[in-house]
Amino acid sequence: MNNDSNNAHTATQDLTKIRVEINQIDAGILELLQERTRLSLEVARIKADIGKPILDEAREAELLQNIKSRIENSELKDQDEHLLQIWGKILDMSRDVQTKFHNTNQVKEN
Repeated sequence: MNNDSNNAHTATQDLTKIRVEINQIDAGILELLQERTRLSLEVARIKADIGKPILDEAREAELLQNIKSRIENSELKDQDEHLLQIWGKILDMSRDVQTKFHNTNQVKEN
């Protein structure tokens, strides 16, 4: 094998290795989102028991401020807009899960 072929082969192996790591990280992110969703359902149950509304604007503001602070102190600070959009979607998903739980339980109670 000549030097160029060796470099290309090594680069291809490196790329494959990195992609495997990315796939593992993606699987971990999905697991964490599943766990977060499970916890959101627990929050929905508690909110239903104590008569609290699904939307807690103060809690969401606190969460987003926390995330902003973490982003500002990370290597990803130049990606803050994208990361805040991701967190916005995560909060949307949590609200959706809680709303569906609330609606399902209201139907059962009636």
